[in-house]
Amino acid sequence: MDKQLEELSFEELILILEKKTKEVEEGKLDLDNSVKAYEEGMKIVELANKKLDEAERKIVCLNKKEDGSVVEEEIE
Repeated sequence: MDKQLEELSFEELILILEKKTKEVEEGKLDLDNSVKAYEEGMKIVELANKKLDEAERKIVCLNKKEDGSVVEEEIE
């Protein structure tokens, strides 16, 4: 399942996380399945954070120089 999760977009990961959260909150799962859902949810959170970090590294900052030209600089 981890390989499949890695291929999902950030938005898809959040939807899955919301579904798992709802299942746990509604009390429809027994204790073992609640713990399993929690563990899976934490993996999804970790992967979503990784995707956010990757996106932040790709952000380009546009800076205007004194001569009026614009220069792209990656945010580190």
